[in-house]
Amino acid sequence: SIFTVKARAPLQIENNALGYKIEYALELYQHNLADKRMVFLGYPKFIEMEGSKGKKKKWAKRRAKAYNGSPQHFFKSLFQDSIKENGFLINQLRRVPNPNYPTQEEIQVAKEAAREIYLAQKSKRVVLNLPDSIQNVLSQAKEHKFTAVLDKNDLDYTKYVSKQADNKMLLSFKDYWHITYNKEKEDENYRPPGKLSNPNPGPQVSVISMTVPECKINSQGVLNDPLAILFEQYWSFEKVADMLPLDYKPEE
Repeated sequence: SIFTVKARAPLQIENNALGYKIEYALELYQHNLADKRMVFLGYPKFIEMEGSKGKKKKWAKRRAKAYNGSPQHFFKSLFQDSIKENGFLINQLRRVPNPNYPTQEEIQVAKEAAREIYLAQKSKRVVLNLPDSIQNVLSQAKEHKFTAVLDKNDLDYTKYVSKQADNKMLLSFKDYWHITYNKEKEDENYRPPGKLSNPNPGPQVSVISMTVPECKINSQGVLNDPLAILFEQYWSFEKVADMLPLDYKPEE
């Protein structure tokens, strides 16, 4: 269930919205269809496009919009201890097992029983109802394995970061951080989890968790290990189309 892509030469990407040509040396691209995780890793070279003063002004505005509320903006705010000033709110999120979710063994048994009944229907050309026990297991298997528990109090994030001698910050936390960016609404094309449409865009909400025990962040909000953080919800929606150079600095 894993879709993998390799590239023999750097990908040539033209981002006409932000005014960049990007030569992207792809190192890794995997999309796990089973757990719906996607990862890409590589080395981008950004080349400024030529354009009129009007175009450059539009590009600058769009670049600022792409930066504001982005992971780099967040981690830079974390480094500078200016989370609230920059429009971010952090809450602790835990995911506890759903007591109603059946075991893998129960799901497998129910699927096999349902398949046998289906084959019997097909061969005998009769209609047979699935027993309630099988229907219940298959129905419960469609639920979420975990239930989200959100602490509505502001998280004291200073407990999980520490400045290092090399002018970097060490980040280490467990469970999940629920991050809200209040200064921009969601993109109209964003589909919140579990919804087919987004008629009333709200503030941008993302969830992050760590894939390693700890990682370092520099003063520009860049992670020393790009795969140290797993992004969910809004930040998983923003990808290459919103990518900026690592040394991008928003204009005053």
